[in-house]
Amino acid sequence: MRRLKLSAILATLLLTSCGATLRLSGTAPLEDNDGSCGARVLVPNASSSVWIHAVWTGPEAGGDSTFVAKGSQFSFTRQVPSGTYTIRLWASDAGGVGCDTLVTRTYESAPDRPQVAP
Repeated sequence: MRRLKLSAILATLLLTSCGATLRLSGTAPLEDNDGSCGARVLVPNASSSVWIHAVWTGPEAGGDSTFVAKGSQFSFTRQVPSGTYTIRLWASDAGGVGCDTLVTRTYESAPDRPQVAP
């Protein structure tokens, strides 16, 4: 029983100590696109708020959304395993789903503290 508890504690430490912080931030669109993603035609945004959606894939996959005022800052922060992630972001409102933005980023954990020799 003791070995099982010790194994569970060590496994938890290994899984939680190898993480990095995925940080995404940006600005919600001020205007709507009345054209296509390839040929944008920007027009005044009729709504006062938009949903910002984020989906990421890499060593771990996930997603989230946040509701923000048009033109305001947004951010997502999640603990994820270190590695390279592909992140897709897009906005939506009553007018539908907007064009997406795709980025690739590498997230790493900070190094452990230095050891001092006796």
